[in-house]
Amino acid sequence: MNEQILLIYYPETVETFYSKDENYYENNNNAAALEVTVELLHTFNPFGYPLHDLKIAKGCILICLRNLNITEGLCDGTRIIYEGV
Repeated sequence: MNEQILLIYYPETVETFYSKDENYYENNNNAAALEVTVELLHTFNPFGYPLHDLKIAKGCILICLRNLNITEGLCDGTRIIYEGV
């Protein structure tokens, strides 16, 4: 639904951000046995996490979900207006 709203109100300014595409294994001995493709990881959408391809438009309001920098005022629930990268 958010993507549809973005394309209606902000069609020119939509930017797409992608998640990090890298597998991490604590123990390299098991890496071959646990081989998971990056494409498969992109299909997962766990609750509370953003999508693999996050679409944001300039002027949209974002909400901070995790404490990033409390001394700068960025904590849970902070509303941020996206102005670009």
